[in-house]
Amino acid sequence: MSKSPAEQLREVLTRLNQDPNCPYHLVVMAQLIQVQTGDDTPSLDEAERALVAAHKFAPEYIDALQELAHYYDAVADRPVLARRYATLCLQLLDKAREEMIRITEEDQ
Repeated sequence: MSKSPAEQLREVLTRLNQDPNCPYHLVVMAQLIQVQTGDDTPSLDEAERALVAAHKFAPEYIDALQELAHYYDAVADRPVLARRYATLCLQLLDKAREEMIRITEEDQ
């Protein structure tokens, strides 16, 4: 049986208490906040702060950039910021792609 988003969020928050600067858990926290409803659910502002913090702690973490682009595009309706993070994400993906091509072409 899978856990509810609320249960998953509680687990992620416990992990963040142990390591508050973990970009992975910050992104997961933001994702879980966005799919929940109810009075006891953290606010979307908290989701945004978690994503910004994840990017701050790991500027090249593609998941954080992708989530920031989606957040500002679909949730916060801030298209300039959405494009900024989408562009950064694409730049890193291009860099990663070039590196993977280099690796696969070595010694051929």
